[in-house]
Amino acid sequence: MQRRLSVGEGEGPARLDFGRVTGIGAVVRVDLPEENAGVHALEDWTRENVVGRLPGAGHASG
Repeated sequence: MQRRLSVGEGEGPARLDFGRVTGIGAVVRVDLPEENAGVHALEDWTRENVVGRLPGAGHASG
C-alpha cells in the first residue's frame, strides 16, 4: 500500500505541510490546488490497473 501511495520512486506517502491547512472539520481544507498536491497516486494506479482492465472500460457507450 505504501508503494501505491508514494509520489515518486523511493519516497513515502505524499505529505502536505501543516501550514497549508486552512480548516479542519468533516473536511480538511488546504490552500493548495489538489492537482499540485501529489495525493492522487493510489487513485491513478487503481484507474490504470484495476478499472482500466474491466470489460468496457475506456469505451464510449453507445
